[in-house]
Amino acid sequence: MFYDRDDELDVLHTEYERDYFSLVIIYGRRRVGKTELIKAFCNGKEHLYHLATQDSAKVQQEKLADELRSLPRRASATARRLARRS
Repeated sequence: MFYDRDDELDVLHTEYERDYFSLVIIYGRRRVGKTELIKAFCNGKEHLYHLATQDSAKVQQEKLADELRSLPRRASATARRLARRS
């Protein structure tokens, strides 16, 4: 269930609308709705959601590169260039 996260969604929307790059780190205890917050924010937006795992760094890099390669053609050249590096 997703509820009572309007303040957090407002912060994410504010950062999303900026004219420059912004990094938002979402952290907290387990099972408090971090993933649902991210999914609710991304709903209706082009996005890439990558969940880090306990796999080796190489495996995680390969998975992320595959996800970047699957972005639509209009995805940034930077993202595609990063995917080719791995």
